[in-house]
Amino acid sequence: MTNDDEIGFYLSKEEFEKAKSWMKAHDLEKHIEPGETRRYSGAIGGAYTWCFTPTSLGTVCTIKCSCDANIDLTDYDSW
Repeated sequence: MTNDDEIGFYLSKEEFEKAKSWMKAHDLEKHIEPGETRRYSGAIGGAYTWCFTPTSLGTVCTIKCSCDANIDLTDYDSW
């Protein structure tokens, strides 16, 4: 149930798969130590910030890593 005061954002299946793939590859390349199987991101995580920017044409979606690496997931062709 939602009300008029709530805002949500949507990712297409392709955008979500692109995000998962990028985060996995980025972690393997930059953050996972040899012999480890996963990245340590502290007690509560927070290694990635998802940013949704609504515009008059569509919503821009970017992900930023705590190391400042980022990716734009936006499918501009769908606008």
